[in-house]
Amino acid sequence: MQHLWAHQRRDFIDCAAGQPQLSRWCRDWLGRIAAIYRLNKRRLSHRRADTGDRDEAVRRELESQLQALFATAERELDGLDEAARQAAPLRSLLKHREGPGVFLDNPRVPMDNNVAERKLRGPAIGRRLSFGSDSEDGAQPAALMYSVAETLAVNGIDVRLWLAEWLKACAANGGRSPPDLSPWLPWSMSPRRRRTLTGQA
Repeated sequence: MQHLWAHQRRDFIDCAAGQPQLSRWCRDWLGRIAAIYRLNKRRLSHRRADTGDRDEAVRRELESQLQALFATAERELDGLDEAARQAAPLRSLLKHREGPGVFLDNPRVPMDNNVAERKLRGPAIGRRLSFGSDSEDGAQPAALMYSVAETLAVNGIDVRLWLAEWLKACAANGGRSPPDLSPWLPWSMSPRRRRTLTGQA
């Protein structure tokens, strides 16, 4: 199971919060984690450029840095009192050591889910501003609406243009959804329709 590096990073930040004596220790750990991110970014750029040899070289470097990072965590933990603040994030890192390494053998697996969390931020804020959903019956249409809007946006479709056309089609169909959804889906609509709904027509 993938364990997210952003969460591990946050553990170190939370541990040092309000503890000036741990600032340098925290910065050192954030630096180690940042180095892993940079290496993985380099590796992914080689994969996109189809440079297999360099990809494998960076993979070996990544594996070496990961091993060094876990070895450092083990050494530090061995030298700490069990009740020390630093022990908790180090224990967590070592406990989940298999999870943070998933991306090593599966490059398509991201190191964290920050992109997904950013995508969910809009609906989460909207839910809070509208005081949430009073019932499951209200929550389901809202979830469907957000899912459709985000799918369109990710595929470059202008959501307002799409919605205007969709409502016209529903009105023409007696207030019901059109029977054929393929012209409305980004992956099955015609090129001409795509140009119209991306504002390029």
